[in-house]
Amino acid sequence: MRVHTLSSCIRIDTGHSSMLSMQDSWIKTVAVRAWNSAWSKTPAKFRRMTVLSSLYAVMTKCDESDKERLSSLNENLKLTRDVDCMRFAVLIAPRWWRKRLHSQPSITERTSIDTYARYLARSIPCWLRYGEDDEVREDLRQLLHHCQREATLA
Repeated sequence: MRVHTLSSCIRIDTGHSSMLSMQDSWIKTVAVRAWNSAWSKTPAKFRRMTVLSSLYAVMTKCDESDKERLSSLNENLKLTRDVDCMRFAVLIAPRWWRKRLHSQPSITERTSIDTYARYLARSIPCWLRYGEDDEVREDLRQLLHHCQREATLA
């Protein structure tokens, strides 16, 4: 069974008949467009919280049950009024970022924060964009500083 990747979001199984494949492809395309459209209509503050919380979870191996660490992140970055809102982003973080951050440098390596912030900003999918490039990079710099402080305290 062969699998073709049309984009980072759509995969088509070509092991079935071509009619089923075409129908499958159409359904997946519609689903991806609906998903992108729905996310692009969410408030920018929600997308900001989702991006920063999920990146934090992937970079620091934080899980949704670690309320203390999430509270600390929220306190520093002012993401949401209720830390429990961050749990969804943390839960889905591995699925969202595993292919997008495949060559990420470790936050303990000697990589400048600005360089790493630019790399992360380029990795954010268009449907999760929440602001201008400068605003996103500044948030990512703050996130990286938070991760560094946390790593030195551990």
